[in-house]
Amino acid sequence: MLLVKATDSTVEQYPYSLGLLRKDNPNTSFPKQPSVADMAAFNVYSVTEANPTVGDGQRLAKTWTPTLVSGDWVLAHEAVDLTDAEVAEATAVLAADAREKRDALLAATDWAAMPDSPTMSSAMTAYRTALRNVPAQSDFPTTITWPTAP
Repeated sequence: MLLVKATDSTVEQYPYSLGLLRKDNPNTSFPKQPSVADMAAFNVYSVTEANPTVGDGQRLAKTWTPTLVSGDWVLAHEAVDLTDAEVAEATAVLAADAREKRDALLAATDWAAMPDSPTMSSAMTAYRTALRNVPAQSDFPTTITWPTAP
Protein backbone atom coordinates (compact mmCIF):
# COMPACT_ATOMS: atom_id res chain seq x y z
CA MET A 1 0.00 0.00 0.00
CA LEU A 2 1.37 3.39 -1.00
CA LEU A 3 1.02 6.05 1.69
CA VAL A 4 1.75 9.75 1.94
CA LYS A 5 1.98 11.99 4.98
CA ALA A 6 0.51 15.36 4.06
CA THR A 7 -1.05 18.46 5.49
CA ASP A 8 -3.75 20.07 3.37
CA SER A 9 -2.30 19.72 -0.14
CA THR A 10 1.37 19.74 0.91
CA VAL A 11 3.35 16.50 0.96
CA GLU A 12 5.34 16.16 4.17
CA GLN A 13 6.80 12.73 3.42
CA TYR A 14 6.49 10.28 0.56
CA PRO A 15 6.75 7.41 0.55
CA TYR A 16 5.39 6.80 4.00
CA SER A 17 4.59 3.54 5.78
CA LEU A 18 2.63 2.10 8.66
CA GLY A 19 5.96 1.43 10.38
CA LEU A 20 6.80 5.14 10.19
CA LEU A 21 3.33 6.02 11.45
CA ARG A 22 3.91 3.83 14.51
CA LYS A 23 7.47 5.17 14.98
CA ASP A 24 6.31 8.81 14.69
CA ASN A 25 3.57 8.17 17.26
CA PRO A 26 5.11 5.88 19.91
CA ASN A 27 2.43 6.64 22.51
CA THR A 28 -0.41 5.57 20.22
CA SER A 29 -1.60 1.99 19.84
CA PHE A 30 -2.62 1.23 16.26
CA PRO A 31 -4.46 -1.84 15.01
CA LYS A 32 -2.52 -4.12 12.66
CA GLN A 33 -4.27 -2.47 9.71
CA PRO A 34 -5.42 1.04 10.67
CA SER A 35 -8.59 2.31 9.03
CA VAL A 36 -8.63 5.19 6.58
CA ALA A 37 -10.08 7.41 9.33
CA ASP A 38 -7.36 6.32 11.81
CA MET A 39 -4.62 7.22 9.35
CA ALA A 40 -6.29 10.50 8.31
CA ALA A 41 -6.28 11.57 11.97
CA PHE A 42 -2.45 11.54 11.67
CA ASN A 43 -2.40 13.14 8.19
CA VAL A 44 -1.55 9.84 6.49
CA TYR A 45 -3.38 8.94 3.30
CA SER A 46 -3.46 6.18 0.73
CA VAL A 47 -1.98 6.94 -2.69
CA THR A 48 -3.35 5.58 -5.96
CA GLU A 49 -1.14 5.08 -9.01
CA ALA A 50 -2.70 6.15 -12.31
CA ASN A 51 -1.00 4.34 -15.19
CA PRO A 52 -2.02 5.53 -18.65
CA THR A 53 -2.01 3.40 -21.77
CA VAL A 54 1.40 3.67 -23.39
CA GLY A 55 1.25 3.52 -27.18
CA ASP A 56 3.84 2.89 -29.85
CA GLY A 57 6.43 5.64 -29.88
CA GLN A 58 5.75 6.49 -26.23
CA ARG A 59 7.17 5.65 -22.83
CA LEU A 60 5.84 5.87 -19.29
CA ALA A 61 7.00 8.98 -17.44
CA LYS A 62 6.78 8.28 -13.72
CA THR A 63 5.63 10.91 -11.27
CA TRP A 64 7.54 10.60 -8.00
CA THR A 65 5.43 12.86 -5.79
CA PRO A 66 1.69 12.38 -5.36
CA THR A 67 -0.74 15.25 -5.87
CA LEU A 68 -4.13 15.87 -4.37
CA VAL A 69 -6.82 15.36 -7.02
CA SER A 70 -10.47 15.79 -6.00
CA GLY A 71 -9.68 14.78 -2.42
CA ASP A 72 -7.55 11.72 -3.34
CA TRP A 73 -3.77 11.43 -3.43
CA VAL A 74 -2.63 10.25 -6.86
CA LEU A 75 0.64 9.41 -8.58
CA ALA A 76 -0.45 10.51 -12.04
CA HIS A 77 2.06 8.92 -14.39
CA GLU A 78 1.81 9.95 -18.03
CA ALA A 79 2.63 8.61 -21.46
CA VAL A 80 5.11 10.84 -23.28
CA ASP A 81 6.42 10.67 -26.83
CA LEU A 82 9.86 9.16 -27.27
CA THR A 83 12.66 11.54 -28.16
CA ASP A 84 14.48 11.05 -31.46
CA ALA A 85 17.41 9.56 -29.53
CA GLU A 86 15.12 7.07 -27.73
CA VAL A 87 13.52 6.05 -31.04
CA ALA A 88 16.97 5.57 -32.59
CA GLU A 89 18.10 3.46 -29.61
CA ALA A 90 14.96 1.30 -29.71
CA THR A 91 15.34 0.83 -33.47
CA ALA A 92 18.99 -0.17 -33.04
CA VAL A 93 18.01 -2.79 -30.45
CA LEU A 94 15.29 -4.18 -32.74
CA ALA A 95 17.75 -4.33 -35.64
CA ALA A 96 20.38 -6.12 -33.55
CA ASP A 97 17.80 -8.65 -32.32
CA ALA A 98 16.59 -9.28 -35.89
CA ARG A 99 20.13 -9.75 -37.17
CA GLU A 100 20.86 -12.16 -34.33
CA LYS A 101 17.78 -14.23 -35.27
CA ARG A 102 18.74 -14.07 -38.96
CA ASP A 103 22.28 -15.23 -38.16
CA ALA A 104 20.96 -18.14 -36.09
CA LEU A 105 18.64 -19.21 -38.94
CA LEU A 106 21.56 -19.02 -41.39
CA ALA A 107 23.79 -20.99 -39.02
CA ALA A 108 21.14 -23.70 -38.82
CA THR A 109 21.47 -24.19 -42.60
CA ASP A 110 25.26 -23.88 -42.89
CA TRP A 111 25.53 -27.66 -43.24
CA ALA A 112 23.93 -27.35 -46.68
CA ALA A 113 26.66 -24.98 -47.87
CA MET A 114 29.61 -27.14 -46.77
CA PRO A 115 31.88 -28.47 -49.55
CA ASP A 116 31.35 -32.09 -48.47
CA SER A 117 27.53 -31.87 -48.37
CA PRO A 118 25.34 -32.88 -51.28
CA THR A 119 24.54 -30.12 -53.74
CA MET A 120 22.48 -27.36 -52.14
CA SER A 121 18.95 -27.26 -53.50
CA SER A 122 17.69 -24.14 -55.26
CA ALA A 123 15.04 -23.79 -52.51
CA MET A 124 17.77 -23.77 -49.84
CA THR A 125 19.82 -21.27 -51.85
CA ALA A 126 16.77 -18.99 -52.20
CA TYR A 127 16.02 -19.33 -48.47
CA ARG A 128 19.56 -18.41 -47.44
CA THR A 129 19.57 -15.46 -49.87
CA ALA A 130 16.24 -14.25 -48.46
CA LEU A 131 17.67 -14.47 -44.92
CA ARG A 132 20.70 -12.42 -45.93
CA ASN A 133 18.35 -9.83 -47.48
CA VAL A 134 16.17 -9.41 -44.36
CA PRO A 135 17.91 -6.13 -43.33
CA ALA A 136 17.16 -4.70 -46.79
CA GLN A 137 13.39 -5.03 -46.32
CA SER A 138 11.64 -1.66 -46.49
CA ASP A 139 10.26 -1.59 -42.91
CA PHE A 140 13.22 -3.32 -41.27
CA PRO A 141 13.52 -3.67 -38.29
CA THR A 142 9.97 -2.75 -37.19
CA THR A 143 8.23 -5.10 -39.63
CA ILE A 144 10.00 -8.20 -40.90
CA THR A 145 8.73 -10.85 -43.29
CA TRP A 146 10.73 -13.93 -42.42
CA PRO A 147 11.28 -16.41 -45.24
CA THR A 148 9.99 -19.95 -44.80
CA ALA A 149 12.60 -22.69 -44.60
CA PRO A 150 12.38 -25.35 -47.33
